[in-house]
Amino acid sequence: MDWNSTLKIAAAVVTFLITLGGIAVAIAKFFASQNKTLTALRDEIKDLKTQASVLKQPLEITRPLARPDFYQQLLSVSTDARDALGANLHSIWEPVPRGDPTHLKIILSSDPEREKVEGREIPVTQGLVGWVFQQKEPSFKNPAEEDSHYSDLVDKAAGTQTGQGAILSVPLMSGQVCYGVIQFLKKKGGRFEESDVVIAKRLAPGITRLLVELEGSADADIPSVAYGDFRTATILFADITNYSAIAGKLRLNDTVGLLNEYYKRLLDVALEKGGRLEEYLGDGLYVSFPHEASSQAARLAVATAIEMNAKYSEVLKGWIAFHHPVSNANFHRVGIATGRLYTGLVGHPRERRTKLIGAPVDLAAHLCEDAKSFGGGIAICPRTRDLTRGEWPEFQRCILTHGEAWIVSVERLREQRGATGWTSRPPGVPL
Repeated sequence: MDWNSTLKIAAAVVTFLITLGGIAVAIAKFFASQNKTLTALRDEIKDLKTQASVLKQPLEITRPLARPDFYQQLLSVSTDARDALGANLHSIWEPVPRGDPTHLKIILSSDPEREKVEGREIPVTQGLVGWVFQQKEPSFKNPAEEDSHYSDLVDKAAGTQTGQGAILSVPLMSGQVCYGVIQFLKKKGGRFEESDVVIAKRLAPGITRLLVELEGSADADIPSVAYGDFRTATILFADITNYSAIAGKLRLNDTVGLLNEYYKRLLDVALEKGGRLEEYLGDGLYVSFPHEASSQAARLAVATAIEMNAKYSEVLKGWIAFHHPVSNANFHRVGIATGRLYTGLVGHPRERRTKLIGAPVDLAAHLCEDAKSFGGGIAICPRTRDLTRGEWPEFQRCILTHGEAWIVSVERLREQRGATGWTSRPPGVPL
C-alpha cells in the first residue's frame, strides 16, 4: 500500500470519529434536555401536590389572628423604657373619668406586689403625678418626699414606700391632650438627672400611642379602669311578690305567657314616658329614666310607677278570672332611686356588656324589695322625693330596712285613684 492510500484511510477514520463524536454530543444534549424537562415536570407536580394539600386543610387555619393584647404591649414597652432609664419600678396613671377627670388612677404597675397598687387613685390636684398631669410638663425629684407636691396617699393605702426614692414623672401627651402620666422610681439612694428627662420624653410618644389604642379597644383588658359615661338618672325596679309560688303551680308555657303579658302591659307605660328597659329580671323589670333634667326624670319615674300599679291591678284581675293560681297576695311593688351612675361596658374583655353601675341601681332594687314589708306599692329615695317637690302628698316618710324612704301602699294608691278620679296620669305630672 502506497503512502497516499494510507493518508486517505487515516483521513476517513478521523472524519468518522469526528462524526461519531458529534452524534454522541447530540445524543447527550438530547438526553440532558429531556432530563431538565422531567425535572421541571417533577417540580410542577410537587407544587400541585402541595397546593392540593393546603386546599384540603380545614378552613380554621385561615382565621385572622386574635387582636393584640394592648395591655401586655403597654406593659412591655413601658418596661423597656424603665430599663432604659435604669429605674427599679414604674407605673402608668390614667385620668378618671375621661371627660371631666377628678382623679388619677394607677392602671399598670411593675411593682412585685402590683395587686396592692393597681387601682389606687389620688385627686388630680394632689401629688407629683397630679402636678405633672395639670402642668403637662415632666418633673423629677431626688428624693421624691422632698418635693412640696409629693403625696403619700398611695403609699399609705398600699403599704408601700416610694417617697425615699427618686421619682421621674412624664405626661403622656397626644397633641394638646394629656392621656395620663408615667412614673419611674429609683430606690433609696438612686438619682434622676436632666438627661433622663430627655430620654423619657423620647420614649413617651410610643407609650402614649399604645395607651390611646388601648382606650379605644373594645377588648381592652385593663384592671380597675372604667370606660363609659357618668350621668345622673332615675332608676325603677318593679316586681311581682311571690311569683315563684305561682310559677310552681303552672305549666312552663303558661308561666312564660303570664310574664309576657306582664312585660307588655307594664313596660308600655315606661316606654311611653321615656323610660329605657335595662333588663328583664325574672318576674320583674329594671328601667332607667336618663332625662337631661333630673327633676323631669324623677317625675316621669314616679308617674310611671303609679300607672304601673294600676295596670298590674287590671292584669291580676284577668289572671284571677282565668283561674290562674294567683291572688291579691301577689301584689306589685316598685322601688325608685335617683343619683349619679356609670354607663358603659363592664365585664370580661371577651364578654363585655353595657351596664349601669352605681348606688342608685342598688338602692332602687333594695327599695323594691323593702316594699314587701308594707304590702306592696312604691318606695322612693329622699332625693327622688325632693326632685318631685312633693307633688304626690300620699307618699309618707318612713324608715325601711335600707334607710329613709317615702312610701305609698297599694291600698293607698287605690284610694287615691278612686277619690280623685284619675286612672293613668295623676295631677301635676307633665305629659
